[in-house]
Amino acid sequence: MKAGWFVAVLVLAVLLASAVACGGGGGESGPADEVADAAVAAYADLDTYQFDMDMTVEMHVTAADGTVESTLMVSMSGASDRANERKYTSMQISTDPTSNMEGCVELYYIGDQVYMKTSNPGEPPTWLKWGVCLSCGAGEKLDVVGRQMDLLKDPADVEIIDNDTVDATECYVLEVKPDPEKLWEWVKDQIALENQLPTLSVDIEDVITDFAIDQWIAKDTHLLIKSTLDMTLTFSSYISCPSCGLIPVLPGESSRTYGITATLMLYDVNQPVSIELPPEAEDAEEIDFAVPVL
Repeated sequence: MKAGWFVAVLVLAVLLASAVACGGGGGESGPADEVADAAVAAYADLDTYQFDMDMTVEMHVTAADGTVESTLMVSMSGASDRANERKYTSMQISTDPTSNMEGCVELYYIGDQVYMKTSNPGEPPTWLKWGVCLSCGAGEKLDVVGRQMDLLKDPADVEIIDNDTVDATECYVLEVKPDPEKLWEWVKDQIALENQLPTLSVDIEDVITDFAIDQWIAKDTHLLIKSTLDMTLTFSSYISCPSCGLIPVLPGESSRTYGITATLMLYDVNQPVSIELPPEAEDAEEIDFAVPVL
């Protein structure tokens, strides 16, 4: 997998797993706000959980010689043991047959250390590790549900749009609308590349379009059960981002569009879970570089 694509996939996965959200200051409270507040409060009693996420990214690049289209698929699974400060995430990454790229990423969060294993076809696996500052709030950034709760703490708007049943659990379905400007700042902070991502000189609302986040909150426990994201990113001007390779429109291109959809499911909430670091990870190369936290 090419380095630029690899980093881009990690960054986009962060956007999805965390619901790419930050509050913007809501208006008057109502039933939806009460559900949101109850979900945030219930998070304090969440000790363990496991999750699955499926994501699809459709990219369209327009240039003078035509349009190039490609599709990226990411399947994620993981587990979290908050009491013991242990988390695990696995990503299977593949593209459409014409691109012929695939790979696997595994991340183990053991206390204040993160271990990452990358596996690409025809290449031996590689291990890297780096430290995180738990006292600086990095533990919350590393928690999938915790980042979802950031969305509910102070949204620009939230409303109950439906009632649904997920695996026999009755749920409220919330539609959450974050503030676009704060959304972009939150993304940069979450992936620990605050000084490396581009500063957009365009209206962020022209970049982030067709944006929808829905969350399924259990009626009995008020715990998060499911979350979906549907978002389109469109870039029509050159953006310099040499260190992350995320979403620049390169010279010769007139636009790049990313259509992103994802579904996150939680299960085995507050059930025993075992997260153990493989022995081979002990020989991981230590780096002093902040890569995205998933």
